[in-house]
Amino acid sequence: MKYVGGKYKIGKHIANQLLMLGPPDMVSGYVEPFCGSLGVMRFMTDKGYTSYQAYDKHADLIKMWEAVKHENICLPETCPEEEYKMWRDTDMACDAPAERTAIGYGMSFGGSWWGGYARDPEGKRDFMKELQNGFTRILPSIKNVEFAHSDYQSLKPKGKLVYLDPPYQGCKGYSAVGKFNHTEFWAWAEKLTDENVVVVSHPTAPESWVQVWASQKWRTISHDQRDHATERLWIYAPIFDF
Repeated sequence: MKYVGGKYKIGKHIANQLLMLGPPDMVSGYVEPFCGSLGVMRFMTDKGYTSYQAYDKHADLIKMWEAVKHENICLPETCPEEEYKMWRDTDMACDAPAERTAIGYGMSFGGSWWGGYARDPEGKRDFMKELQNGFTRILPSIKNVEFAHSDYQSLKPKGKLVYLDPPYQGCKGYSAVGKFNHTEFWAWAEKLTDENVVVVSHPTAPESWVQVWASQKWRTISHDQRDHATERLWIYAPIFDF
């Protein structure tokens, strides 16, 4: 599934780094508090961890992944723009079907939540088919994942490998869940390192965090413009003066 900030193209490489930093015999499970499109999770579930937990503040997103996991989602064959707008403009309150969430991300430009109808200027891509195929491919990888709706600050993992992929500072946020406080996030992440192996994906980090990996990837700026972005992984490693 397309998703703003998703790790679809480099998820496998990030998973390899995570496996080295927190192997299964070192921790009691794997946790993602910002699971998003499962771009990394899908490459972790065969690595031998005792449990896999995926959380997200966007309740509808978690509901959608539960539906995919249990093969209980039925997408239309096509989704013309007028249908896309109908789904977008229908207020579902807390009872939005999984299909609406899938369309809200998968049929939107750049995978941004209701960010405008996705179009291919050359007319060669079928975005709905890509969405359907994406769910089919990911299904075997998420059968052993526990999904739950939660704000990251409510989580208290212990003895886990925790991969954190929060909204990036200075970039377009996840409008589905509102603004994000990065100062609070880094303070929480630092505290989490007391009892867990914590790895953060972010372009920058506070001084006490050390970069352990970096890779460039293409990102879409507009319908006809792309540029490179650098993905970085950080661990907490303060240097003390004695």
